[in-house]
Amino acid sequence: MRRLKLGLWSAVGLMLALSAPVVSQDRQSAAPETPGAIAPDLPATAKQPWQVAMDLVTSANAHAARKDYGRPASDLHRALELEPISDGAYAARAATHAEKQEIDKAIADYTRATEINSAAIGLRSRLAGLLIDRGRRSLDQKDYDRAITDSNSALTADPSATQGHGLRGKAHLGKKNYLPAVADLTFAIQAAPKSADLYLSRGRAYDGRDEAQSAVADYSKVIGLEPKMAAAYVLRAAAYARLKDHVRAGADYRAALAIE
Repeated sequence: MRRLKLGLWSAVGLMLALSAPVVSQDRQSAAPETPGAIAPDLPATAKQPWQVAMDLVTSANAHAARKDYGRPASDLHRALELEPISDGAYAARAATHAEKQEIDKAIADYTRATEINSAAIGLRSRLAGLLIDRGRRSLDQKDYDRAITDSNSALTADPSATQGHGLRGKAHLGKKNYLPAVADLTFAIQAAPKSADLYLSRGRAYDGRDEAQSAVADYSKVIGLEPKMAAAYVLRAAAYARLKDHVRAGADYRAALAIE
């Protein structure tokens, strides 16, 4: 019975987190409902606490489908009081927080859901995505340590989230940690070989390590992908200058000026 209970919770949480309407088997057998109708509260004495909690999650799902996020918050709070180890309720509340752009709260609830049910791949992927989004904002604000922390957490939650490597590489670049920056950006480029942004960042990391030839190669890749990116010509010109190739350096400077 306990195994069935946990299985039902996981199913409800995953379906709600993916914004798909959920109707439990108990609800189907108890009373037919008009499609899309909001589920009413059931008396706590009619069912076991975990069953009542499941009904509350279903009710929250119906309200969330109508962009009514006030009721789901109270329903899910009650559900977690009745069933504190419900990964489904945490996932449902995380999805509601995410819709309201309450990212920190969504991350906290997805984290708790994955702690309860570590096999829930869909939840782990959602958590990683939110962590990467928050890490990008930290990167924009030059909070490189926070960006690295969120990247690490994202890759722990979902090792296939290769964007975490790109984010972490850029954060290391911001901190002038060039060796780990090159390593992370190389991994990210393998997953996204057409990303001019990743090549540009790795070229800058090579520059930081005084590897001008490797930097030239990456800036050349950027120019091949984005011929109108003036910054790539300027950076390649500087790298050529360090290699004493003043002819190519001059040509790149002129090309940059022509674009601007």
